[in-house]
Amino acid sequence: MSEDLGEELRRTFLLTSLRREAELGLKGRHWQEYGKIREQHEKDRQREEREHQSHRPSLIEQENKRLIDKAASTGREFKPRWASIDCFDQGTLQRQAKSNVEASHQARLNAIDQSEESALEDLLERAGRENQIQGRAKLEFNKNAEPPEGQTRRLRRQR
Repeated sequence: MSEDLGEELRRTFLLTSLRREAELGLKGRHWQEYGKIREQHEKDRQREEREHQSHRPSLIEQENKRLIDKAASTGREFKPRWASIDCFDQGTLQRQAKSNVEASHQARLNAIDQSEESALEDLLERAGRENQIQGRAKLEFNKNAEPPEGQTRRLRRQR
């Protein structure tokens, strides 16, 4: 398994597990914040996909021109024509341009995923701290609200 594929699987699993943990453990305003985070990042992904699909041909053309310029700007080497490598193989340059465009698109999608991942981690951490504080406060209140040993509250009111 390549390192990129392994990293992508790790990131996907982490994001999915964070989403699942958030769906099970969040309540109230944290749940609303979770919904906003998911909605915003989903909009970002859809926008990236739309832009990629609409601008893909022009991006490939620009990348192809950049690769041609890069291949043409090699240093001056005094070699016979039969011993040099032809840097202008159009098929190879076209495939490389497509590959570069797709890689940059995937990098932008990965950045969106990482942004969502960090936002969910922060939300879950904050929610966990607040739940601990609320739980501790509830325990302290219950402890202070209990009557001392031997004393009971009167339930009936005598007239």
